[in-house]
Amino acid sequence: MLPLRPRHRRQALAGLQAAVGPVARPSPLVLAWRWRYELILAAGMTTGVIVAARIPAATWVLAGYAALIAVVALWPPARRVLAARAWCVITPHRVRAGCAGAWIHSRGGKLPAVLLTTRQPRGERVYLWCHAGTCAQDFESALQLLITACWAQDMQVTPSRRYAQLVTLDVIRRPALTSATVTASTGRMRPANQTRPVAISAAGQRTTTPQNGNGERRRGEVRCWNGDTYCLIGDLDTAEEFYFGRDMLIYPQAIDKVRETGTKVAFTAHGAPDGNQRRRAAAVLVAGEYYKGVLVSLPPGEPHGWLRLQDPLGNPHLVYLRVNSNAEGYKAGDTLSFRVAVSDKGAYAEDVTRAEQDEAA
Repeated sequence: MLPLRPRHRRQALAGLQAAVGPVARPSPLVLAWRWRYELILAAGMTTGVIVAARIPAATWVLAGYAALIAVVALWPPARRVLAARAWCVITPHRVRAGCAGAWIHSRGGKLPAVLLTTRQPRGERVYLWCHAGTCAQDFESALQLLITACWAQDMQVTPSRRYAQLVTLDVIRRPALTSATVTASTGRMRPANQTRPVAISAAGQRTTTPQNGNGERRRGEVRCWNGDTYCLIGDLDTAEEFYFGRDMLIYPQAIDKVRETGTKVAFTAHGAPDGNQRRRAAAVLVAGEYYKGVLVSLPPGEPHGWLRLQDPLGNPHLVYLRVNSNAEGYKAGDTLSFRVAVSDKGAYAEDVTRAEQDEAA
């Protein structure tokens, strides 16, 4: 859109040129790169048909191709994988179309370059390189136009903290399960805030999470920081975004370790799910770092226990502890040192030893 009150002549001319300037025609090399998957598929199918036609048993070969296509189309896991890969091919084209329609291009007409498109639980993630004359604010101002162009339900724009020319678009096609969760065993619906099963891959044991304060155990990655007071965490499984501050870290003095975009963390989610507001992340743990926690639960005969930590605001975080031969002497109330690891069910403890203060005693 043209600014209502341009401050000077250069701003007015820039807005006019952005509004009426055409998108530059891509070179043949750029065009071939943008359509590389379609060209490879077309060439492969053509070559396959030509080769099959020259084989004496061509009918059987074509029947095998048809059977393979039928299996992919009728087997739900294969169909979902194929559909997800297809969206990863379609979405970059839709993003470029949206940028062209929303006038997100440089003065020379160059559209942002799509570097990579990856699958996400709720859609796709597109990594873009902005040419001189474009920035993350351009995408935020044209968000609704881009959502429409990408045939999506929602979209999130995340600028890179280190490199201003890199922008990440999360194209959201499927809503997160917030009000209810489908249990795999019964297929019925239960409230999301109800205690849910936990399966720690490293432990190989299914158990039940004790009441974890008001939070759900989650894993995520740091998206961006706003000064030293405000940060966004993206849930790695649902793509939901949470906010947290310095005092919501288990160790606030370790804030420098979470400044890097992409840092993996474990946290507890607080607040009722609301599509209009972000929920709060608390008791944040940095994956790969060492912490000390109190052993609060060690059921006799069970292969697991729970370590409790809390942030300066009093929000608790229960960390799953696998019991092995090294843990036979542990008892409830012991303070243990451990390294944080994360799975799709939250944080669990690795490399567990007694804390120094217990050994000194």
